Amino acid sequence: MTIYNLINDPTHLAIILQLIRNGILKDTTILQHRLIYSRFYQIEGSKGERYSQLGEEYNQHPNSIQRIILKLNKPARWLQ
Repeated sequence: MTIYNLINDPTHLAIILQLIRNGILKDTTILQHRLIYSRFYQIEGSKGERYSQLGEEYNQHPNSIQRIILKLNKPARWLQ
């Protein structure tokens, strides 16, 4: 299971939203990263073109978009 699959799970996403609403979790970039990841796989074209297009849409450098995609594609680590 990738990090994206973990945060996109309805149960986990609901917990993240509750933490944000209650002010416990202040950093909401995880939600933006989730949207960027989803959008990346909806766009057609080469990876470079998709990075550039998303960079323009989200006002970020294409390398930043690439790091976000790579981060969310990593396997999730579970607490034991």
